[in-house]
Amino acid sequence: TFPSIGLAWNINKEGFMKSQSLFEILRIRASWGVVGNDQISTDAYTNTVIPNLAYPFSGSTSGASNGSQINQIKDPNIKWESTTEYDFALEFGVLKNQLTGEFNYYNKKVDNALINVNIPSTVGDADHQILTNATSIQNTGIEFSLNWKKSVTKDFSYGIGANITLNKNKVVGLNGGEPIWGGNIGAAQGFTTLTDNNHAIGSFYVLKVMGVFQSDQEVLDYKNSGGTIIQPTSKPGEFRYWDRNDDGKIDDNDRYFAGSYQPKAYFGVNITVNYKKWDLSTDIYANVGNKVYNGKRAIRINGKDNIEAALVYNRWNGASNPSQTQPGANTGNLLASDYFVEPGDFYRINNLTIGYTLPEPLLKKLKISSLRVYVTSQNLLTIKKYSGFTAELPGSPLDSGIELSSYPTTRTFALGLNLNF
Repeated sequence: TFPSIGLAWNINKEGFMKSQSLFEILRIRASWGVVGNDQISTDAYTNTVIPNLAYPFSGSTSGASNGSQINQIKDPNIKWESTTEYDFALEFGVLKNQLTGEFNYYNKKVDNALINVNIPSTVGDADHQILTNATSIQNTGIEFSLNWKKSVTKDFSYGIGANITLNKNKVVGLNGGEPIWGGNIGAAQGFTTLTDNNHAIGSFYVLKVMGVFQSDQEVLDYKNSGGTIIQPTSKPGEFRYWDRNDDGKIDDNDRYFAGSYQPKAYFGVNITVNYKKWDLSTDIYANVGNKVYNGKRAIRINGKDNIEAALVYNRWNGASNPSQTQPGANTGNLLASDYFVEPGDFYRINNLTIGYTLPEPLLKKLKISSLRVYVTSQNLLTIKKYSGFTAELPGSPLDSGIELSSYPTTRTFALGLNLNF
């Protein structure tokens, strides 16, 4: 059962508002509801059997009999996830509705979220995942939008719209009680994210880089409070990691939360301009406050992929380049650390279109009702801090924001026409 209710009050239609001329629209609304998600496989809770598999005896396939195998582990108690949300909003329109806007507050909680989680190695199937109701997630935030439309003359009009969303994402319950590892990129790094209470889902959980060892003596001098050498096998040019728990060694217990792929804010702007037969439109969007993981700084796919130029030219190289931020030449088997975590902020002109509609007298002679010629560009310009190909790296809840082999976002230019007879 998934109930919902919505209420609205059109304040501008009340009697005490008749004498005012400022607001054409003034509305307060609120809603509450629960929505279920049943988008799961019909056999998600039942172990299926693969028949007609050869079953050898005595290590030989000769004379093997047919058998069957259960090759999956499934949660027999899996159920729908449910989302409970309530929101409050204020809508307004002034100056003869030339300026309209909306302010909205929302609180949205997903209970029993359906997530593919890694199966523990102790089960003997570490390469597979199980779909289960892993956690509960809460999103709270505000949304604000403004739209301005103006007809200056009969030949010239324009419109500007802008919106912003401020969102806070956090885990508020773990159904299994234990934090969930994710973002496995293999090699020496393994898992790179951890989903835990009071943190954003899929937050990067990595070691902190304190610099680069410049000499053998620095390796010997790096000790914990008890005098134990923390990284005794390290060599000059390798990273010095933070011994967070001061136990004299570097392991998973020294990791910390270094941000997540969940942006703190989203922005959007759209502009339209019409002058006589000409039209122009563009839309811009951005997000800020999130992090991405540049996994291709370390991963070498079969040893054949390209290496970023910055890693080569700026790497530690002894006295000639005593870098504290780039390690020396290595095989890419670096530990998961904040060296790979970069700002995911970006600002993009997503589309720019300029068009011209031919005059009607000319079209009538050609027996054409309308003809518009236009040139458009997609992904015209992206401003970003991230050193990789693209900061837009969607994925599953546990491993979003990780770049390994994503293809660069293409920029497109096109010329076209709209023709009607």
